[in-house]
Amino acid sequence: MKFSRRGVLIGCLVGLIGVLGFVYWNIYIGVEQTLEWDLAMQSRVSYSPDEGSVHVRGLCFHSSYGVARTVVSRDGSDMLLEVVISKSALDSGGTFDETLDVDSDAEGPVNRVLLGNERTVIWERQ
Repeated sequence: MKFSRRGVLIGCLVGLIGVLGFVYWNIYIGVEQTLEWDLAMQSRVSYSPDEGSVHVRGLCFHSSYGVARTVVSRDGSDMLLEVVISKSALDSGGTFDETLDVDSDAEGPVNRVLLGNERTVIWERQ
């Protein structure tokens, strides 16, 4: 089978466009990351004893990322807050604002609130 130069060139260009599209999607649009405490600006953590809750709010330092969602989970007496950011969520803004019930949770009281994959302690019961 004989291939023409034009056919080979078109095949290479189509392959290159496919690879570039894949890289663009995975690096710039589709990839989600977990926000870490040192990359959160204007962050505030406050405890309200009357309500038994911890209020966490802040702003994602990455200007080209938006907050896609927040995920709250328990690990024993620790509560883990994950702020998931993504370039595809840029329209939703870069702020996060979460109120966590730390006194009357079904699994018992929470002693610490941790943020991100590094599990930075952002609040601890005194």
